[in-house]
Amino acid sequence: MLRHVLPILLILLLNLSVSAQGNEIDSLRAHVHTLPEDTLKVNKMLELSSVYFSSAPEKAIIVAENAKKLAHKIGYRKGTAYALKNVGIAYYYQGEYVDALSSWQKSLSVFDSINDRIGVANIQSNIGAIYYNEGEYNRALDYYLKSLKISEELKDTLRIVTALTNIGAVYIDKSATLDKALEYLSRALELSEKIGASDAIANSSLNIGIVYFTRKNYDLALEYYTRSLNAMQGTDGTVFTMIEIGKVYTKQGEYSKALKTLDEALETADLLNAKPNKTTALVAKAEVYFDLKDYRKAINLYREAIILAKETNYLKFLELSYLGLGQAYFASNRYDSAYKYQTLMVNVKDSLYNIETQKLLSNQLFNFQIEKKQNEINLLKKDQELQSLDLEKQKVVRNLVIAGFVSVIIFLLVAILQKRKISKEKDRSEKLLLNILPYEIAEELKEQGKSEARDFNQVSVLFTDFVAFTELSEKLTAKELVNEINYYFKAFDNVVSKYKIEKIKTIGDAYMAAGGVPVPNPNSVKNVVLAALEMQDIVKEKRQQYSDTHILNLFSMRIGIHTGPVVAGIVGVKKFQYDIWGDTVNTAARMESSCEVGKVNISEVTYEIIKDVPELEFEHRGKIEAKGKGKLDMYFVRKKSIIN
Repeated sequence: MLRHVLPILLILLLNLSVSAQGNEIDSLRAHVHTLPEDTLKVNKMLELSSVYFSSAPEKAIIVAENAKKLAHKIGYRKGTAYALKNVGIAYYYQGEYVDALSSWQKSLSVFDSINDRIGVANIQSNIGAIYYNEGEYNRALDYYLKSLKISEELKDTLRIVTALTNIGAVYIDKSATLDKALEYLSRALELSEKIGASDAIANSSLNIGIVYFTRKNYDLALEYYTRSLNAMQGTDGTVFTMIEIGKVYTKQGEYSKALKTLDEALETADLLNAKPNKTTALVAKAEVYFDLKDYRKAINLYREAIILAKETNYLKFLELSYLGLGQAYFASNRYDSAYKYQTLMVNVKDSLYNIETQKLLSNQLFNFQIEKKQNEINLLKKDQELQSLDLEKQKVVRNLVIAGFVSVIIFLLVAILQKRKISKEKDRSEKLLLNILPYEIAEELKEQGKSEARDFNQVSVLFTDFVAFTELSEKLTAKELVNEINYYFKAFDNVVSKYKIEKIKTIGDAYMAAGGVPVPNPNSVKNVVLAALEMQDIVKEKRQQYSDTHILNLFSMRIGIHTGPVVAGIVGVKKFQYDIWGDTVNTAARMESSCEVGKVNISEVTYEIIKDVPELEFEHRGKIEAKGKGKLDMYFVRKKSIIN
């Protein structure tokens, strides 16, 4: 299978430098505060926001939003367009493609209104990148070609290079168009070298290397990967390129070189705190040891990759790590463990996204429309046939009437059967739709053909996580593990229905729900807390069924809750999923990881809302260190004991 390559994002901003690092950031920030409210201040704020793109995208959004407000205040429309662009780039770095696309569409509208063709070409290229990442290659190509046309008319070499590279990346994804990919990428590399654009040289060389790797021309792949690596030294992209080089050495049987290169990639990933790339490198290194038949080392590396993949929510590589573990155990003749991890891989895949269900839903909806159209055609054909018979056979009226009557009866029977079939398929589609989307969102989608993302000011987000799940999974058979998790998640589904809150998704052994979406509810905070307490009761009651020494008695759980604003909406176009985003979600996850076993841990915000609920009592834990959040006030919550 061809690998998915990343498109180049145009992040150039007016004619400003974005090279400030370290103390220069502080200096730039201090300089911004001294400037009067004019276009220069807007530009400097945009420069500052761009510095934060990769290291602190949330700060980039705040600074760019402030720049947008100032630009609007002073009537600086070009500044408004670039501020919206920077907001979109920051969301893109966070993987929040819905928000990024929304910001860039607004930016494109402003650029178009002021006839800024450079800005238009820039944003068209970036929008293409989103569609590319979402797998909408035709729409991505459409935007890339529009950007290329304007860039060539303006003779803007850097944007021409970007468009050519991105078009080449689209063609890489199909083996039949690899020649076209090489054509565009070679043009991009030639122009990049003429203007000395190191980032563009790196990207073009990397993508050309991927083409040659796909064609199993490993010598040329290594040559272009090396050129890419030399051009991007010191950036996060070096890790990805070193991993690709390691894969080339593995294919060539140069295992010592592969391991050395992948160790360098892991070291660089640690320095850059590039955890997703570190996960990728661990999996690649495990594959080397698998080829060397050193299954013990391969298993250890896959385990380390699983921990990182869970921590970073790197779902694809969580799935690949489970798959690799299963294969390594199988090769080691440990068939029970192999089956267990194969089952875990399937469970992760299904719990995140039931692809087959989504395909069936799309097919049923599509087939419904096709059958409806076909019935209209059949009706028209039948009417034409009857008219033709009437004109040609006037002398045999009786036979015509009989034939017509029979035809009508047959047609009516067929129509009735078709109608029943359509109704049955429609009901089936309805049920499938409601299995993956809230009722309100499903209705909006059916009526309008789309559902807009919405802001919610007060949503309580709940996370559960089983303690030491990986260790427990080692001690259980695959059937026992799946049965146990299924028991709890089915029970949790009943709980969220009881308290009228929304299940968002499951990730491995973690369960996520929220109250206050998609319809705000004044009792949602209280309901989420009561649901969490009931979930803990379910786990405790289940454990009491087993003796103290039974392995299933070790199942225990942490729950964390935080309340705040979120954005909620549908992710994807072909494979719908209702999800929520925002810092509130991250803080809720920190509440869970900071919780003690068997308890429910809530934030100070949640506590202030429900502190007067009579049936609850609270234990103030003080300020607890939360990863990435500093010290936060946290509270244990439980139901009050009834005293007779």
